[in-house]
Order: sequence, then structure tokens, then C-alpha cells
Amino acid sequence: RDSLQSKLSSAQQELDAAQEALASAASENSAVEEIVVAQTVASTLSSAEHQEASSTVFSEEESCNSCSALASEVEHFKHVLDNAENVLSKLQTSAAHEEDRWRKSLQEIASENANLKTTVKRLTEEVADLTRKQRESNKTEITDEEVLENGNCAGEDEDKELVENGHCVAPAASSQQINGGDFQ
Repeated sequence: RDSLQSKLSSAQQELDAAQEALASAASENSAVEEIVVAQTVASTLSSAEHQEASSTVFSEEESCNSCSALASEVEHFKHVLDNAENVLSKLQTSAAHEEDRWRKSLQEIASENANLKTTVKRLTEEVADLTRKQRESNKTEITDEEVLENGNCAGEDEDKELVENGHCVAPAASSQQINGGDFQ
């Protein structure tokens, strides 16, 4: 980006110089036109007046050489100006291309960032859910172990119940109790 800015600055300086030279050439051209007009007027003067006027005005040959030199300079600076405009156009195109490339890259990164945030949120929720399930499972295991260790479901010795496969089961009334009980 700095390189593009330095090229743009350089092109702008060349453009300013070319415009300045073009303005200078235009003013010199108008001065030459005044000289040519003066020479035309001088040619209509009498020969004595012509001698006097020619001492202060360029000769026709010098005037043509000056015009050619100025025309050459004008063409040179037009060429420099065209080159500067081409460089400026290329720099603007290049800068626009780079800006588009960076904008697309930023959009891709923003999209990826949003996707990652969504993934992190989903995984955080999954971890919380799994942690909750693990705690519930641990509580169930602890309760089952206590039942097995205590030998009863209530943890009291007076009210004994049977434990089968880690679960409390109410004792079934035995047929002896029914037969040998109050019904005899």
C-alpha cells in the first residue's frame, strides 16, 4: 500500500510539473505569437522603420526555431502527462483490486469467525449437558453403592429389605408367614 502511495505521489508530482510546463509553454507561445504579429506589422513598415523594428524583434527564422522548440516541448509534456495519467489509472485500478481482495478476505474471516463462535457455543452447551448427565449418573451410582453397603434402602437396621442387582426390593410375603400366621 505504501508503494502504491509513493507511486501515486510520484505520478502526481510529474503531472504537476507537466501542467506547469504546459502553462509556461502556452505563455511562451503567446509571446511568440505577439512577436510574429509584431514582425508582420514590421514588414509593412517602411524600410527605415523596418530596420529599427527588427533590432527589437526576433528575426523570422529565430521565431520559427523558437516555435518549433516550444511545440516540441509541448508534445514532450503532453507525452509526460499522458504517461502520468496512465500510471495514475493503473494505480487506481490496482488499489481498487487490492481493496476488493482485502474486503473479500475480511468477509471470509468474519464468516469463519461467526462459524467458530457458533461451534464454540454448541460445544459449550454439549459439555454442560454431558457434565450434568455425568453428575446425575454419579449420584445414582453413589446411591446404589450406599444401598449395597447398608443392606437396606432406608439405611435403617429395623426396616430391612432385600437388595437385588443394586436396587431395593420390598420383601415378598412368604407362604410360611401366610400359612403359619393368624389363619390357622
